[in-house]
Amino acid sequence: MAAVGREVVPDLMQLRRSVLDQVGDRPELLELYEKLRFAFWTLELEKNLPFLPLRDLIAFPHMVYPVFVGRLKSIKAIRSAMNRQLPIVMAAQKDPAVESPNDVDVYRIGVVGSLIQVADISDGTLKALIECRRRVRVTQLIEGGEFMEARPRRSQSRSQTAWTNCSSRSLPHLLQAASNRR
Repeated sequence: MAAVGREVVPDLMQLRRSVLDQVGDRPELLELYEKLRFAFWTLELEKNLPFLPLRDLIAFPHMVYPVFVGRLKSIKAIRSAMNRQLPIVMAAQKDPAVESPNDVDVYRIGVVGSLIQVADISDGTLKALIECRRRVRVTQLIEGGEFMEARPRRSQSRSQTAWTNCSSRSLPHLLQAASNRR
């Protein structure tokens, strides 16, 4: 556990590694773990989650990013996600110069991630280490409270969409479509 101020944040990466170490030699448990992890994220995507607009950063799934947060609403979003043990939704701002982004100032495709570590910096800002889990589409941004919240919906990657759309085609057509995209 990593202490942040008075709050305690679990080391999610260590917990995940521990679980994978224990089930790694038993394929049936690994499959169950993956199903449960998918079910957890599906349930979390059915409600409003804290939202973090990103300046000069485009986050991708399955990556870990250090994010420096200075805006008051963004700091409150991070603290809310941490205190409530919720994932956080992130999407890039269209114009990083906008100080208070609203609904039209952020892209609709982003990621949902877990806070791994949060540290207070002496100048009043935060440094958050965030593991991005999956790509999402932000269907709604709610701006009324202390911080922005997002209603995310699971979004398929382009490769998943291509396979879904091409499922009735033969293998040569699929291989041709894949080579044309490169």
